[in-house]
Amino acid sequence: MVHRVAGPLLSPIEQRLRRAGGNPVDAPLWLFGVVIVLGLLAISLVGWLGGSIALVTAMQGAGIAAWIRLVLDSVIWLIMTAIIIRVIGSWLGLGRHTGWLRPAFLLTDWIVAPIARRLPPLGMIDLSPFVAYLALLLLRTLIAGLAL
Repeated sequence: MVHRVAGPLLSPIEQRLRRAGGNPVDAPLWLFGVVIVLGLLAISLVGWLGGSIALVTAMQGAGIAAWIRLVLDSVIWLIMTAIIIRVIGSWLGLGRHTGWLRPAFLLTDWIVAPIARRLPPLGMIDLSPFVAYLALLLLRTLIAGLAL
């Protein structure tokens, strides 16, 4: 039964592994990893949606300053998430011209590129996304502490 259900899913993974020079016997492991990652993403998405709905509901009586802080915090969070996606994509060997990574590069180039130009290289490690993330984290903390 398991083979009947997983067979159609494993076949494309096995073919891709063969083309990449890998061992097609590893396809179930790759499928297991993909299922776990997708499950974690689904759980995170449901949690995020629930939290966002609760936050907007709680902010119904808030003033304009609280809404401005919320919008700024959300934009900074989005850019920080794009930095994380950009870094994970680079670990997987994907570049700025990959279709689903292009938005992450568009959202983050304005802060990562200037830092990369000024930061001395550390071998093959690019610390500019990390520094940009820390700068955004600091900005987010400062905005949260402001009484607009």
